[in-house]
Amino acid sequence: MDAGHTGDGAVAFASRFPSWRNADPQALAAFGTASVALWREGAKESPAPWK
Repeated sequence: MDAGHTGDGAVAFASRFPSWRNADPQALAAFGTASVALWREGAKESPAPWK
């Protein structure tokens, strides 16, 4: 996102793949929530700008 990508752009890219396109929306939401939590925790431990 920092590089100018949007959430909608990420969804459009991922929807090209059947595994993402056909995934349960609740599973995708859980994956997104877990990913955010992982990156936030990593950023707290090491505040490198790319995180």
